[in-house]
Amino acid sequence: MEKEVQKITEENTSLKIRIEQLEDSDFMRNQDTVKLIQKNEKLENNVKYLVGKTTHLENRSRRGNLKIIGLSESHDQKKSLDIVFQEIIQENCPDISEPESYTKCVPFPKNFMSVAKTILKRLFRVYAHIYHQHFDPVIQLQEEAHLNTSFKHFIFFVQVS
Repeated sequence: MEKEVQKITEENTSLKIRIEQLEDSDFMRNQDTVKLIQKNEKLENNVKYLVGKTTHLENRSRRGNLKIIGLSESHDQKKSLDIVFQEIIQENCPDISEPESYTKCVPFPKNFMSVAKTILKRLFRVYAHIYHQHFDPVIQLQEEAHLNTSFKHFIFFVQVS
């Protein structure tokens, strides 16, 4: 009987030691988890900061491409939209209404085909992006037939060129 009591006591002591080791291990893992969560939060904040900075830089780089056309805020209600457009065209593109600028026979630039190919490649990438990233909204708007027709016309045009 004493042997059994001693055996049970040893098992109990052994189990207590194992439980303490497991509790220590669990405590260490919890500390590691907390550290990883904090590191993850720092990384997420850094990503948010970098995305904001990238967006700001993109917007700033596009700013030079904008041309602001001035229209008076108190426009004359008697002016039709055609007259307003004519004023804008005259102000910003004065030579567009001169017919002699289009009748001159000027040869195409030598790099026309390479420029055209670049433009068509970029347009193809736009179609690929729309089909890959935005096709669900196109389907929701029931516009897939229009998109497909437009793409088909683009392909026919590119094959002819």
